[in-house]
Amino acid sequence: MRILLLSPLPPPAGGMAMWTKQYIGYMKRYNAIDVVNTGVIGKRSLKYSERHMSEEIKRSLLILAKTLKLLMTKQYDIVHFNTSCSGSGLIRDYYLMRMIHIFNKKIILHCHCNLNYALHSEIQKKYFRRMLAVSKKCITLNSASARFVEDNCSIKTLTVPNFIDDSYNAVLKNEKATAPEIKRVLYVGHLLHTKGCDNIIRTAKKFPDIEFRLVGHVFKEIAEMPRTKNVVLTGELDRKGVDAEYRQADIMLFPTHTEGFPLVVVEAMAYGLPFITTKVGAIEDILEDKGAVYVPVDDDDAIESALKSLIYNVDRRRQMSCFNRAKVKEHYLIDTVLDNMQQIYEENL
Repeated sequence: MRILLLSPLPPPAGGMAMWTKQYIGYMKRYNAIDVVNTGVIGKRSLKYSERHMSEEIKRSLLILAKTLKLLMTKQYDIVHFNTSCSGSGLIRDYYLMRMIHIFNKKIILHCHCNLNYALHSEIQKKYFRRMLAVSKKCITLNSASARFVEDNCSIKTLTVPNFIDDSYNAVLKNEKATAPEIKRVLYVGHLLHTKGCDNIIRTAKKFPDIEFRLVGHVFKEIAEMPRTKNVVLTGELDRKGVDAEYRQADIMLFPTHTEGFPLVVVEAMAYGLPFITTKVGAIEDILEDKGAVYVPVDDDDAIESALKSLIYNVDRRRQMSCFNRAKVKEHYLIDTVLDNMQQIYEENL
């Protein structure tokens, strides 16, 4: 079949952009795929938070023009429309979808976000309902988003997780040895207050014999925090560097305040890391009640108690490790997820 995909491409290499790149590489074995790149341009591609109205207008017009050209010159079986449901982009996405619908195309709306966090206002909800009205199917990343759509829009969605690439097959062949005690705690992601990184730094003061390693871009609010010697901010690392951190860590501490579907969770699971984390976004769907100890958002005392409960508990950490590796094998490899996506296409032709 022929698919028209509207989705961002790298650069910059954000989560949805990398999803697009890997999706194309895998799905082209089944389908002919054309892509309209909806990614940011100009100064915003260098600093995502820096918006310029002229660049956003230009971006919208480029997306509109390419989409219209493809629809007028080619026949598509499915239009796969990826959205982050954010701000004014939601309104642009609706009018773009409405134009596509005029061509009688079957639209799969794929929400790459945590909807109950992304859709704040009644105006946003209104436009999202309009997007649903011109869609054949809606795909969400997690059960919380699925419940939000059902409660607010009276529509049932399909829940399809994100995936990791097939290079992790080699990782999954090697079982992780569980250390007698926790000596190295790992966090991977943007270093921000909303990711709970300040909680990690404060917690580290209470465990001077444990090294806390935070991997990722360091934002000013975290860089300026006082920290003890057992806190290491590595900055951004390449894939090889991050993999080395996963291999050497004893546990993943991920006290984030909000998420959609965090791929770093699945990556760390593939390396057999047990978790201390929060029940936000898809995290509880992924780790269930067997792969993690859960703590409330922004609760230093709960994080401290959770870590104390696991430091010498080898059996518990080993059980969590085995569960996490098995869950990745069964649910989150690229072939499993995208073969399911292909089935969704075929059922909605």
